[in-house]
Order: sequence, then C-alpha cells, then structure tokens
Amino acid sequence: MINVDGRELWVHVITVYCSAGHYGKADRERLLHSLLVELRAKLGEVPILVLGDLNTDVSGSATLKHAVENDWVDVGALQAEKDGREPDHTFERPGTETKTRIDFVLANAVAAGALKRFWTHKRVRTGEHLCLSVELFTPTLKKRTKRFFLPKELPVGAVTPDADLDQGLAGDDAIHQAVDARDVGGLYALLSCATERYMLSSAGVTEVRSYVGRGEPRELTEKMVAAKSTGTSGGAAARGQTMHGSLRRKIVALRTGLNEALLRGGPGTLPAMLHGTWRNIVKLAEKMHLGVVPDKDLLRGASLGAALVGLRELEAAAEQADRDTVMRQRLENEASYRKRVAADFRDDRRRIVAYVRGDKDVHTLAVAKEDGRLTVDLGEIDALMRGAWASVFHLYPDKSDRPSYAAFKERYGGYIDKHPMELEPITGGDLREVLNSRPARGTPGVDGWRITELKAIPDALLERWAQLF
Repeated sequence: MINVDGRELWVHVITVYCSAGHYGKADRERLLHSLLVELRAKLGEVPILVLGDLNTDVSGSATLKHAVENDWVDVGALQAEKDGREPDHTFERPGTETKTRIDFVLANAVAAGALKRFWTHKRVRTGEHLCLSVELFTPTLKKRTKRFFLPKELPVGAVTPDADLDQGLAGDDAIHQAVDARDVGGLYALLSCATERYMLSSAGVTEVRSYVGRGEPRELTEKMVAAKSTGTSGGAAARGQTMHGSLRRKIVALRTGLNEALLRGGPGTLPAMLHGTWRNIVKLAEKMHLGVVPDKDLLRGASLGAALVGLRELEAAAEQADRDTVMRQRLENEASYRKRVAADFRDDRRRIVAYVRGDKDVHTLAVAKEDGRLTVDLGEIDALMRGAWASVFHLYPDKSDRPSYAAFKERYGGYIDKHPMELEPITGGDLREVLNSRPARGTPGVDGWRITELKAIPDALLERWAQLF
C-alpha cells in the first residue's frame, strides 16, 4: 500500500507471459489489449504494475506501442531517458549477437508517480532473459495482515514438577465431567486453563491477565501494520530519499518553465510561480547539504542560459547525493543480510533452506473467463476455479445419484483385504516423546501454545492431556 495525495492505495502487481510459440501475433495482440484495457477499467485509479515477458519489442506490437504512448508508462524507457541513454536489452542468446528488449514493466499514471528507480541485472538471469527490478518510493508503505491471538509467553524456566499436582487435578470435577461427556473442545480448554494456572503459580507470577487465553476458540484479527520499504533502511534514509525525489521533481518543473520563458523572450516573462519553485529548491538544497550553494537571486539575473546551467549543476549534485544514498543503503542491506544469514546458521537454518528450495508466496494472476476476457477480481477467480474443479471434487451434486457403499461392497468386497489395527491408549510418555522431537523454535499454534511451553508441561499434566486422544 502506498500513500498517494493523502490516500492509502493498494499496489496491484500483475505478471503476464505472452509466448510467441503458443500464440499467433493476432492472438497475442488481442490478449495484451484485453489485459491492459480491463485492468484500467476494473481496478480504476489505483497503482498498477504489469510485469511480463511479452516476446516482442515496442515496434513489433501495435498494442504495446499505443499503450506506452497513451495510458501506460514503459518504466525501462523512462529510466533510460532519465539517465540519458538507450534502454537496456533484456534478452540475449549466448553465442550470438541477438540482444533485444522483450521484457517490460508497465505502470499506469498512479504507479508512475511513485516510481523510484528501475534497473536491469546484468549478471542475474533466468535462461536467456535478464532479470529486471523496479522500486517504488513508498515511505508510508503499509500492509494489511491477519493474526491469531497470541498470549504472552509463559515463564517456562521457573516451572518445576509438583508432587501434589496430580492429586489436585484428580479433584477437578469440571475435567471429569468433560471426560465423561466426551466433550473434546471443553476438555481442551479446561486443560489449557489448568496448565496455564499451574505454570504461572509455580513461577510466582501474580498478574496473569496477559499470559492466559490458550485453547480458547478465537477469530483472526485484522489490522494494518507498517512494512519496511524495499531498498530503504527506514527513518533518515527514507526521509533523504523523499527530499532527493522532491528536489529533482522541482528542478525538472523549473527547467521546463525556464525553457518556455527562454522561447518567449527572457526573464521579464517569468511567472511568479517559478520564483516560488526556485525558493523551495534553495531551501531543500540548503537542508540537504549537497555541497553546492545555490544562488538565491539566480532567476533575477539577465541570462536565463546561466540559470539553466546553474540548475544543471544543482541537479547533478542531487543525483550524486541520491546515488550515494542508494550505495549506503545497499551496504547496510548487505551487512543486514550477512547478519541474518549468520544468525540463521546458528539457529535452525529454516530461512536458508526455504531460500535454497525456492519457496515463495503465490501471487494472484489474471484468469481468462469463458468469453475470453481476463479478470483479476478475486470473487470471479474463485467462482471460475470452483466451476472448473466441480466435476472432480463434486461428482454427484444430486445426492440421489450417489452410488451406495453397500452396492460397492457387494461387487468389490471380495477384493478388499482386512487389516484390523490394535491401538493402545496414548500416554503422557508418548506425548513427551513427540514434544522432545520438535524443535524449540517451532511456530506457535493457532491455539496460542508455543513449543517451548508445551515442553515445560509436567508429566502429571501430560497424562491428563493424553485423555484428549
């Protein structure tokens, strides 16, 4: 989520692949046109980024050419124009001279206003395609999250076995009633409460309110939390990026105004708004300590050409400060990454294993409807998925059509081997064996129990817990 003119808007990221080997040119043009038009119509004025391998350059697609000339921004071309160079190629075939730009990041007007930078990774690739990165300026980035209730961690280090514990539980009528009634949910809540009460009292904790509540059925709680912006180290770095971006935007606006004034005939035609923009630029430059002292009376001189030269020097200083900030952030990120990797090696190495294995979140894609149009609406996608799988998971929607087990057994019963199982009751020792095999830093369950807390439960209590099974 980014802040646009005081409004908090979700950033919609759509990935698309138009394979030249699977679609003819007409089909590819139709699909791309449908995607770009429907995204704008369906989502409205929200930040939208379209990332994809389109298997064509701008000149080879009338749809893509029309899009980047009207409603969409070609982020790679925009960055190249800003840097004063040609856009980087994104595809190269080893052993040949084939180098083309067929991978794109397209942004609508709202997302383009929050663009920070775009770059092509020269040494990072997927097959014959170079990897692309785009960074949005999101100092107020937030995300919506859902969390289960999690009580404060019990002081397990102070818990000691109590010889009178088993006798105390033997007289708990509520537990006996739950066992007799086979009320699994009630018994689980009672045992959780009794375990919390015992562990807190043995540790000498008197203020128990924030420690209790395990085992109670609770709903997910939804809330907005702050999320760290990619590529920034927060705080001062984010504010520095804010000032750099603001200064460069003001410089661009002022340079445009000066060029127009130069065509009209000189400094006497400068509107008051440009003088105000220059005063703001001077204030920002002094605050940022760029090493270049701007002349406060620059626009009052006789030569607009000299003003443009001075403006270019100031812009160059701002760009250098921006590059220095990015490099500083990169070094800080590398140091933070090394620290996290070292910590994970000392711990259970889960994050490293997940990274090597390639685990990642699954993102929502655009799905084609029956009429061929694409949709990114979650409700429509869910309905389409249910309809597609209904014949597999819901083969007999009319219960009267379902075959009976008796008929199945009569026909195939002779082929079914019986393997009776004799299961002994689960004991507290069995639970202890399972708990000892679990890593101490396991994820807490939705019931609020942590692995370290379960490991600290005395044997007498574990025997009671075994009654659940």
